[in-house]
Amino acid sequence: MTVGAGAILKMPLSYITNGIRIDSGGTLNVDGTNANPVIFTSYGDDSAGGDSNGNGSSSGAPGDYQTAVSVNAGAASISHAEFINGNQSINVSSYPYSTAGTVTVADSDIHDQVYIEEGDAGTVSMLRNQLGSESSTLPALEIVSTNPEGVVLSGSDENVFTGTGSSRTLYLAGGIAIPSTSTWSISGSSNAVVFSHGAQVSIDGELNLIQELFGKLNTLIH
Repeated sequence: MTVGAGAILKMPLSYITNGIRIDSGGTLNVDGTNANPVIFTSYGDDSAGGDSNGNGSSSGAPGDYQTAVSVNAGAASISHAEFINGNQSINVSSYPYSTAGTVTVADSDIHDQVYIEEGDAGTVSMLRNQLGSESSTLPALEIVSTNPEGVVLSGSDENVFTGTGSSRTLYLAGGIAIPSTSTWSISGSSNAVVFSHGAQVSIDGELNLIQELFGKLNTLIH
């Protein structure tokens, strides 16, 4: 499935509603441009594409739907997209398969949580995105039991967290593993506040913490 520049995808108004789900063998390409991004929003958002549900003026609200893109297997490539008015923008998980799918997200404006679970090296590549969370309870980025090296948080390709509170939070959970062949760097310029509660961060490779980085840890690092 390919979604071209300027397309608007609206999710039905329901807390349990998911939008696009990629299963084994499936492929999603979202090919927006800087001038014409692809917009993922809710059915109640009249600011994008007008009054689609014919209920009069409405603007949509955070949490109108659950997840815009679920990558359970297969592959997704997302460039120049905007995600608003959901709980999660992108959910990457192996369930119900033995391994997770792969996803590349670049140059996108993400206002809803990105959730990554049970991924290996190469599962996720995130470059030059603006990350945030409209929810007061969900962190902007949650990484669970995954090698996080593909989430770039330093240098010219770094993702940048926007806003305050949960919009700045990088939450680490489960077993976070940085293998001997990997390096992961987190710079204060990414604006991330790293929060970990009960996670075990296993470092066989290299973890670099750079320039005024804030961390709130209740975890074991070894």
